Amino acid sequence: MRRIFILIICAVLILLGNSASAKTLVVYYSYTGNCRDIVATLTSQIEADVLEIQPAEKGQKYEANGYALGTQLLNAIKANPNDASILKLFALMFSITAATQETAAQVNDEAMIVRLAEIEVYPQYLAEYLKFAGEVDRLSVEREPGVICLLPMQTAEDSTKIRILEIYASEEAYQQHLKTDHFQKYKQGTLHMVKDLKLPTMKPLDPETMKLIFTKQR
Repeated sequence: MRRIFILIICAVLILLGNSASAKTLVVYYSYTGNCRDIVATLTSQIEADVLEIQPAEKGQKYEANGYALGTQLLNAIKANPNDASILKLFALMFSITAATQETAAQVNDEAMIVRLAEIEVYPQYLAEYLKFAGEVDRLSVEREPGVICLLPMQTAEDSTKIRILEIYASEEAYQQHLKTDHFQKYKQGTLHMVKDLKLPTMKPLDPETMKLIFTKQR
């Protein structure tokens, strides 16, 4: 499926490069080098300038910062729709998506952390807590490649009892998650709402089959 997706992108970019009179700019970020190779192949077939997104600071992991380093560039692209912005945005979005896929493919089953958080919320704060939980879940999965899953649920018997399935690529990914602004907002904003909290670490019996769960939802 991924190969088909890449071929479609190649075809679109080649057509744009051949038909557009304006100069073409390909913007990309490569986490492991795969996207760099793809862009090299594309630019051997079309005439285009190439801009590779790099971390602002040496040694800083671009993906660990929720791709926030690209925000300024993305806003500039949106503000200038006459400068091949569709192509720029398309290439940028593709490179970020591919980087996330590359990170997931490299997850070491043995390093993976799985937890089933057991939380009980005071009834008067339940609605507010659910908003916090929904936001941190969405932002963590969207912005952090090392966060494989954050799935908050309510027990059918008691809606104040929350269970959150947490899966992290590694201990490093988990520690980075704890430092993010969206997690700190959730943590500090819900401290007074939580009556009880347990964070048992789980051991998957069949990690390979577990991966199929996410694949089947696509």
